Amino acid sequence: MTVHSAPSNVPLDNVEKLREFVRRKAAAAKRGIIEVNILRREGQPVAYYITKVTYMNLSGYRYTGRCILPFDGGWPPRKDEKRIKGWFKDPYNKKFDSSANYSETDRPQYDSVFPQHSLSRLRREFPTIVESLVIPDSAP
Repeated sequence: MTVHSAPSNVPLDNVEKLREFVRRKAAAAKRGIIEVNILRREGQPVAYYITKVTYMNLSGYRYTGRCILPFDGGWPPRKDEKRIKGWFKDPYNKKFDSSANYSETDRPQYDSVFPQHSLSRLRREFPTIVESLVIPDSAP
């Protein structure tokens, strides 16, 4: 786990605002969002998200899962397919496709068909990792 301390500019009170925040960050890094959610852990909001980058020259992908949680002092914050128009989209905002990498085969219903695929494993295991986090009390 890598911890980054930074000012609180991540909207953890509204999942739609969080998705827009992650969408902009992902687009700036030429990534697309796959999943963005907020859970509650020990009474605190905890966000997790999965992004995907497509390597066109290598015909491959990289999925990255990140977790954002508040703490005192800052924020830490391959399935075969063809690249055809309309195939890739943002999973939460169909009008946004600037850097969308989410394809129809990234949908959760395919996880049971491809249980050992890296996205299926990340989607299955990441919420468990987030739920296992212990958030320390703020210093008095």
